[in-house]
Amino acid sequence: MKTNSDTPQKLYLGLDVHKAQTTVAIADPGAGGEVRHYSSVATTHTTFERVVRRIAK
Repeated sequence: MKTNSDTPQKLYLGLDVHKAQTTVAIADPGAGGEVRHYSSVATTHTTFERVVRRIAK
């Protein structure tokens, strides 16, 4: 049987993508969810993977 503690926490990512740099924001679920700046990173596939893995931890 699954309980609420067994379900993963949901977060939403916002990406402001430009040629050289991408700004990443994290938002909590729901209409009143807090939105916060996470990082500004280089716009590359490797960097996106690294950021998503860090957030997933």
